[in-house]
Amino acid sequence: TVPLDGLPEAMHPLYTQPVVSPDKVRSLFLRYNFLKHRAIATREKFAHAPARAGDRNHFEADVARAARVRSLLVTWHLPVVLSVARRHLVGKPDNTPTHLLELLELGNPVLIDAVESYDAAAKPRFDSVLTNRLLQTFATPVGTFAKRGPGKARKRASAAEVMQRMINLADESGVHLAITEPAPENPEDGSD
Repeated sequence: TVPLDGLPEAMHPLYTQPVVSPDKVRSLFLRYNFLKHRAIATREKFAHAPARAGDRNHFEADVARAARVRSLLVTWHLPVVLSVARRHLVGKPDNTPTHLLELLELGNPVLIDAVESYDAAAKPRFDSVLTNRLLQTFATPVGTFAKRGPGKARKRASAAEVMQRMINLADESGVHLAITEPAPENPEDGSD
């Protein structure tokens, strides 16, 4: 597990997730990609012919299942974002808890994008792909902690503000951050 020191207590549940085997993660990614593919194929059928109620129900069910699986994949990999952010701060002059929060805020959209674009048939494991993307993002800072001139102070957001922005971003992206949800036995629908 990744140490939680320096994180506000309210954020601990987001970054305390069960360890999930690489096989289970890969299986869930395969399922996610399949559900997305099937939903797109069904939607394309709607463009060429009137939608039947059964097709519409299958489409909605596939979209809902894909959203649940995506949310699980994002939630399970939040500790990776925390781990990479912590490693990035080692030896840095600004290794404060506030800077850690800023890195987490910057890293979570990278995680969401990585889940969305990951090819489960690819050779590298997802956590390796995610780690590389995070390292690249943290090495070229933008946004809230972009390079600033000497002596220029940055306005620091409270932990509650950062957490709320992270949750809002996840919601806007269609990701429900499931807190400490056990790994599903049946990746078919993302539930136990």
